[in-house]
Amino acid sequence: MAAHAMRCGADIVMCDNMSIEQLSEVVKYKWEHHSGVLLEASGNITLETIEGYAQSGVDAISTGSLIHQANWIDISMKMD
Repeated sequence: MAAHAMRCGADIVMCDNMSIEQLSEVVKYKWEHHSGVLLEASGNITLETIEGYAQSGVDAISTGSLIHQANWIDISMKMD
């Protein structure tokens, strides 16, 4: 799917829910055929796996794990 988007002229391709191995293949394809395309990794990326995704060669990484795993505290101030 990512290769198809690159062939169709996409400037940026979101690589969602790919393993690091799959993403590395997409990065390799990009450099061989469409070096000007930006690749963004997203989906199921955690603080434990982000380094591996960064080492794959993608241009950007987005992760919601910072928010999904956060502990929220109630800091409201109620007045009468």
